[in-house]
Amino acid sequence: MESDSDAWFLFSMGKKMSLMKKMSLMGLRKRILIIVLYLISYWIVGCVRKNPDYGDESDSDTSSETASDTDTDTDTDTDTDTDTDTATDTATDTDTDIDTNTDNDTDTDTDTTTDTETDTETDTDTDTDTGSDPCEGVDCSGHGTCEVVQGAAVCDCEEGFTNEPDPTECVRPEIRVLQDTIELHSGAGIFEFDATDADGDDGNASNQVAFTIQNVGSGALTISDIYLMDAGAEAFDLTNEIDAPIPSQGESEFLVRFDPLGLNVQSATVHIESDDFDEDPFTFTVTGLGVDTTAPHYQSGIIAASNIGTSELTLQWEKATDYITPQAALEYKIVRSIFPNIATPEEADQNGTVITDWTQNTAEVTATGLEIDKFYHFNVIVRDSSGNRRAYTMLKQATAKPIFIYDADVSNGNLGGRTGANDICVGAIPDHAPGEYTNFKALISVSSSDEILDLHLTDPPVPTNRIIRGAPNNSDYDFAEDFPTLLNEGPIRSLQQAGVAGNEAGWYSGSYTDGSVDSSMNCAGWATASTSIGAALGSTTDVGPEWLRRATAMGCNGAGIIICLAWE
Repeated sequence: MESDSDAWFLFSMGKKMSLMKKMSLMGLRKRILIIVLYLISYWIVGCVRKNPDYGDESDSDTSSETASDTDTDTDTDTDTDTDTDTATDTATDTDTDIDTNTDNDTDTDTDTTTDTETDTETDTDTDTDTGSDPCEGVDCSGHGTCEVVQGAAVCDCEEGFTNEPDPTECVRPEIRVLQDTIELHSGAGIFEFDATDADGDDGNASNQVAFTIQNVGSGALTISDIYLMDAGAEAFDLTNEIDAPIPSQGESEFLVRFDPLGLNVQSATVHIESDDFDEDPFTFTVTGLGVDTTAPHYQSGIIAASNIGTSELTLQWEKATDYITPQAALEYKIVRSIFPNIATPEEADQNGTVITDWTQNTAEVTATGLEIDKFYHFNVIVRDSSGNRRAYTMLKQATAKPIFIYDADVSNGNLGGRTGANDICVGAIPDHAPGEYTNFKALISVSSSDEILDLHLTDPPVPTNRIIRGAPNNSDYDFAEDFPTLLNEGPIRSLQQAGVAGNEAGWYSGSYTDGSVDSSMNCAGWATASTSIGAALGSTTDVGPEWLRRATAMGCNGAGIIICLAWE
């Protein structure tokens, strides 16, 4: 389609060719006039072209344009845009030129040009989308901007916020730690345990505290680790059972137990690692004072008695232990009473007679000054360096009955050796003997391996810590303090004074004054009644060492007595 400028150019060229033909026929004046008229006509036509409403020329241009463009997205969003443009341009130009000269020549030139142009353009643009804008209604929780990525809404979140797991939200977890209702602040929070006994009892839950982790943020909070650190961490135990993310506005617990290692203040740092934006790690301090309020302890608490005599006995016990005070520094006090009223440390203070006052690192003591054949109650109290005390299990124990000394009549020196002589003693014990006796021995020397000197060493051994008493059973008839004293110093009373022997001049001993055997004077080991062999005699009236042997002797065929010992 020709443009307006092209049409005008063709029109002008036509006009020029027509004029040139005329100019060849006209005279000079006519040519000049024609040129002037042409220029005027050219100017007029130009004005008309610039203003279609001027003069008789009419230029009508109607343009009709319809655009159709269809774009269909796979996300079902539909957008339809239809644009129709129709243009019609019609131009009519009529030019009449009348030239009259003095030569009475009339020239009429009529130029009529009709230019009609119709331009119709149809452009249809249709955009069809089956859904709405993906970001419509997505505010990214107020912490980001929405962008369409591959046809889907995705939030570009502010620093510290994340679009996971939902890409259309901006969320951020926020950790908060409480003990009961008290909030602890990261880096500055301190929780102080109550003073706790440093008793090493790991299973004691009385010093265990629960801490609560709350998630006050908008996204799930992941706890990756919780642990104790710093030098005092060994004094605390932490139980972490948080194994899943804590949802928004949710909470979970972990436990810390204080097990002091000594009598001082001990501290540690609780270290919580999470995905919190500005508090990772979250830390706070736990602290506690170790005290000693627990008394020493022992395995059995049993007190044993040994070497039980008529006026003394030995007490033995297991040493106690303590978590704070070294074993060697523990102190013990031993008390007695004739009543069972010393079972506790307080009762021992009030009712006990002190045998041994506070003494370190001991497990044995001899109680003396006791009465013969009498029951006592004994107890041991142990104390640590903090003053905590514990009583052992009270022991009830009687002192021993005395060794009973008496005489037995025999016909001669053929006693049947040691065995026969002891049997004679068993059958000769008098009815007034105190108590029930289970052990009997004749006071004679049989051989170098069985002599009066060693009767406390041979089986059964004669006790060495008991009073030897005659009959009746009271202190007026005490014969000797104990068997060793009897051998070394002699009796404190004679046999006759102790109510043992009658008026007999002597008794078969077969010994020297020190209690050793006289093999030539013991009736051949107390197995013969020969008249040619004699037997050494002991005295019934002496109180010194000579009581075991007199200068005179008796033949093995003579009638005599033996002295017997009996004990429980």
